[in-house]
Amino acid sequence: TAALMASAELDAVGAARRSAALSAAVDAGLLRVPETIEDKPMALFYDLDAWERNLANIRTLFGSHWLHACAAKTNPLFWFLRQEKALGHGAECASIAEVVAALENGFA
Repeated sequence: TAALMASAELDAVGAARRSAALSAAVDAGLLRVPETIEDKPMALFYDLDAWERNLANIRTLFGSHWLHACAAKTNPLFWFLRQEKALGHGAECASIAEVVAALENGFA
């Protein structure tokens, strides 16, 4: 379908963007090739445009009469929790630590 085609095209664009971000981080000296087995450089890269697009797709596909909640466990960075709240999503919490994090970031 057209939606799947658009999704495949977005995946290709996302892959190119992730590759460019990784190359830029290496070029800037933020990441380096490991020299020993104990050397474990690590970085997290988020495609925020794709993330926000996915949240918008959920709201569009399922409608506004549902509460769309994002798992607090999968987005432990507080910026994500605050952004999910700002976009009208709830926080799905499975532990007291997740509840506390959600409350501290504007969920009630």
